Amino acid sequence: MDKRKMKSYRDRLLARREGLFKQVNEAERSSRERDMEATQDPADMAANAYTKELLISMSANDRRLLEHIDEALARVEAGVYGDCVNCGEPVAEKRLEAVPWARYCLRSFAAVAEEFREGVRCRRCDEWEFTAARAVGAYEGALRASVLSLKREPHVSSRLANLLFEARSRTPLDAATRVVPVPLHPERERERGFNQAAQLASAVASLARLPLDEWSVRRVKHTERHRAGMDARARRETVADAFQVARPRLVGGERVLLVDDVFTTGATVSACAHALKRAGALEVFVLTAARA
Repeated sequence: MDKRKMKSYRDRLLARREGLFKQVNEAERSSRERDMEATQDPADMAANAYTKELLISMSANDRRLLEHIDEALARVEAGVYGDCVNCGEPVAEKRLEAVPWARYCLRSFAAVAEEFREGVRCRRCDEWEFTAARAVGAYEGALRASVLSLKREPHVSSRLANLLFEARSRTPLDAATRVVPVPLHPERERERGFNQAAQLASAVASLARLPLDEWSVRRVKHTERHRAGMDARARRETVADAFQVARPRLVGGERVLLVDDVFTTGATVSACAHALKRAGALEVFVLTAARA
């Protein structure tokens, strides 16, 4: 690469580096302000905790990007910028235009990415029947209080509804075409008086302007409550064949957003997703208020 082009990339890297420093400082400042906020509403506390976690995550990602940029600047100084660090071949200029800190050519990047993916996969999700699962946050603190409150009173605060909507708006959940709550067995629903998952699903469907389907899936097996200490296999066996699709024509060809309050091992939502896919659903995405 000639000196003129290398200087041009160096200037772009330095400008991006300066901008990232500002972003990291702003994220850390906002996180500190969230710590200083005092609120008594559990949903507001959950929203603040979720926003703080997001800001910290952004800051961590920006720091990693800063490291990549510093590495690229070091390669500029060494005169090897633009060469793949894996095979030594030139990195395509179109790639450098899009990602000036790129370390690999496309061929090496594909090989390294595949090796990395295989190395980090835990295989736990291979047996799940749903495509993806997302939650507003961890089942702790204010968010846990909100979920427990919902089990007693059929009310979803606007803050929690908005957090669920934000989670649903991200890929791949944004491809959903129908919202379905995980049903309770009729006997348990009579005991409680309502289905908390249906309350959450209704809030999401309203904000997302998607059809809410509370009738297609039924819980036909009155399973025992999951006990603390019950392992994943025991939970799967407990909910096996617990769900049935009563109206397959409503879910056939649909991408279903399956909503529940807490994701623990995934056994319940996976069993429900299995019934939906057998009835013709193209995909099933899972959205919960919390993840244990």
